[in-house]
Amino acid sequence: MILNFYFSYEVGDKISYYDQIKRYDICHGAANNGLGETLSFSDFNGSNSNFHVFFIDMSASWCGPCVSFAQTTMASVEAFYHEHENVRIFTNLDDIGEPYTCTQWGNFGGIATLVTDDGAGSSIWGKFNTGSAYPSTVFIDHTMTVRFKGNGVTSTQINSIINDMLDDLYDALLISANFTHDFNNDVDGDGLINPGDSFDLAINVMNKSYNITNTASNVNIELIADDGIIITSNDLGNIGNINAQDSFLVNANIEIADNIEIDNYLLNMVVTTTDNNGNVITEEFQTDFSVTLNQSGFPADVLGELISSAAIVDIDNDGQDEIISADKGGFVHVFEMDGTEILNGFGNSFYETGDQNWGSPAVGNLDDDEFDDIVISSKNGNIYIFDYSGLKNTFNSAGGDGYVTASPTLGDIDGDGKDEIIFGQYNNPRYLYAINGDGTNVTGFPLSLDEKVQRGVALADFNDN
Repeated sequence: MILNFYFSYEVGDKISYYDQIKRYDICHGAANNGLGETLSFSDFNGSNSNFHVFFIDMSASWCGPCVSFAQTTMASVEAFYHEHENVRIFTNLDDIGEPYTCTQWGNFGGIATLVTDDGAGSSIWGKFNTGSAYPSTVFIDHTMTVRFKGNGVTSTQINSIINDMLDDLYDALLISANFTHDFNNDVDGDGLINPGDSFDLAINVMNKSYNITNTASNVNIELIADDGIIITSNDLGNIGNINAQDSFLVNANIEIADNIEIDNYLLNMVVTTTDNNGNVITEEFQTDFSVTLNQSGFPADVLGELISSAAIVDIDNDGQDEIISADKGGFVHVFEMDGTEILNGFGNSFYETGDQNWGSPAVGNLDDDEFDDIVISSKNGNIYIFDYSGLKNTFNSAGGDGYVTASPTLGDIDGDGKDEIIFGQYNNPRYLYAINGDGTNVTGFPLSLDEKVQRGVALADFNDN
């Protein structure tokens, strides 16, 4: 289970998995830096790329010293390291537009300038600031550990710290891991992990050392998970050595217990190895997944509030059930089991009653054909009858005054082999109706109850006739 806590990183702290995968919007310089619309530390931590070291400037658009720092120190450092395959430099700008826009700030530098905007809450500033004034700077090494934090750093200091981090990077035994989830072999094949499901996990454990003599010896791999998650693999334990620029593939099956809580979960992989100097090195890698009750294509937006149950029936006889719902917005929706909605000829919802729908859809066969019928009640007093092709008939119970809030009930009450529709009114004239599929009254109905009926009618045979 994933638990997140907010705190500020200090020198020597390693950035958590969650903070490594958090994405930040890029508001300037994405194309010139070969990036998309967002970035995260995990894009550059060795799993899916080269290992990198980071230098981050945290500034605010109203800060005079920040402007000077951007135009001089940052501009020169960015230009110098722009093409470096192991260095990532960017500015995180707070209070954009007070007065400078992101583009204006980016133009203080040159083509290499990269600016991110973490929005309200200033999460980068909150995690890495020095506790002093803008601009603050932070240096993060290839192990995702904070190396240095400071204000007013000079170009000489920046180059010195970056070079020290690069020296460590090039000398280090570099172990990384790339996780690939295959959710397509889960029990119901919808690609979502539900309680009782399982999925395959492939992990490529790599020795990315730049020094080709750096062999990872006596590599031991362990996968750790929360209770309710069962890991099966023949590729764990001591797997021998991994030479520089080589890798080892771990295949595992992850089984989810039936009674597991609905939540997000972490799988933690611990790799222990020995470097050429006999030093024992332990690296931890994480991947996450969600356990949900949702099925593929869901949740679906029904536009209005749902206060009643949906009906599930194969309305088009294609061998697969559909889901029919009616909501307080007046909309009737029909969904396939993959979440695809069956729309009317105008591309809208299946049907719109024009008033609130409080009751659940009822399903039966009103005309003895091969297709089931769906009956919807509405607060406007109407009863709507559908089949797979759309609206078949409507019936108004009292000129719009006697609105219907209850779910209609379907049953063959006159023994003609066809279902009838039975429902009561909430407002005047407070009748109990029984109508045929063509909208005509069943003999003996309606009956005056002189009471409001808010819920559906129950049918039973008390005299065995």
